[in-house]
Amino acid sequence: MKVVKWIIIVLLIIVGLVFLIGLFMPGEMKTSASEEINLPASQVFYSVATFQNRQAWDPWLEKDPDAKVTITSEPGFVGSEYIWEGEKLGKGKMKVDSVVPGKFVKSYLWFNTEKDKPGVVYWDFQESEGKTLVTWSLSVESKNPFMKLMNQFYKGAATKSFKKGLANLKTFLEENGVEMSRLTDIELKEYPPIHAIIAEGQGTIEEMSDLMSRLFGLIMEAVNTQGLEPAGPPFSYYYDYDQSTGVTKVKAGIPLTGTAESMGEIKAVDFEGFKGISGIHTGPYEDFEASYNKLMEEAEKMGYTLTWESWEFYHSDPSTEPDESKWKTEIVFPVKEPR
Repeated sequence: MKVVKWIIIVLLIIVGLVFLIGLFMPGEMKTSASEEINLPASQVFYSVATFQNRQAWDPWLEKDPDAKVTITSEPGFVGSEYIWEGEKLGKGKMKVDSVVPGKFVKSYLWFNTEKDKPGVVYWDFQESEGKTLVTWSLSVESKNPFMKLMNQFYKGAATKSFKKGLANLKTFLEENGVEMSRLTDIELKEYPPIHAIIAEGQGTIEEMSDLMSRLFGLIMEAVNTQGLEPAGPPFSYYYDYDQSTGVTKVKAGIPLTGTAESMGEIKAVDFEGFKGISGIHTGPYEDFEASYNKLMEEAEKMGYTLTWESWEFYHSDPSTEPDESKWKTEIVFPVKEPR
């Protein structure tokens, strides 16, 4: 009995010491890790915020590959969920709480039940020269002395897992890329004549972004100077592609309700109506190539011969919508009559 008594006393002393140590432990446990990924921030952000292919790099799933995972991606990212349940991992859930597109994601983390106070997961994305420094952080708070002590013990393992996860994420994204775009609403349409104010130029695909920025700058200056009223979305009309040089000519413009005056590089023109096969590209402009290829495949399946010209009607304004995954562009290929 004396031995049992002393064992109980020793256990009580140990519990008391743990409790005492826990009282002086910080109430918040923080940990983080960083990794540079050779992709633009918009793409890395999109993958993280939507939980797209999370199973492919999650460091904890490596220990429990048979765990059941459920992913729900919401428009605008907020509310997107990642839920898991496994023999070794137990149950848990992450839910996106807030975002700054391309720069920041904040999520809540629960283990077992949402009744407990959640941990907070932060992702920061800093882009430089096409590469992104990704920082993954976790903050867990507790007032319970035992939990404060346990959280500090867990910190080292969590940091190690974060580093492993980021290394996995880097490898996966650099090898597979990120699918941010989709092409929908493919159909044959009749396009009416367009009266517009335009600016013209030519360039390769690599030069097109700077060229379009300059052309639309000239157009908007003319619209404001002449007090013109737009009658539809801005557009680009691509024609006369030179396969040997990769240079294509383009007319950038804005449809008008009234007439405009030509001035300098700005011209008032009338486009004839035409029939074209169109699709709605949702996503960044950088992903146009995949949508162009898909639209050409669909035109071939439908038996239409393309004129090898194309139109892009921009239904989103990047200056007011920072989330590239929401940008909508109507891509149109004028077609000849079916064969």
